[in-house]
Amino acid sequence: ERKDAITVNLKDGHTGYLEPIYVQAKCLVCHGSKLAAPLEKSLKEKYPKDQARGFKVGDFRGLFWLEVSK
Repeated sequence: ERKDAITVNLKDGHTGYLEPIYVQAKCLVCHGSKLAAPLEKSLKEKYPKDQARGFKVGDFRGLFWLEVSK
């Protein structure tokens, strides 16, 4: 399991930057298991199909990808 950012040289001379995203405490306000009632209501109204809930600090969420040309 890799937890640090990496850079990679791409075929076209560009450079790719890849960084994992891990849940932090501040993310749990909206993405944790227990949300404040007004926030819960608002999120259900605005994002009825949202499944980004129930996470814990340190959970892997995805990757940031940036490609830079020379």
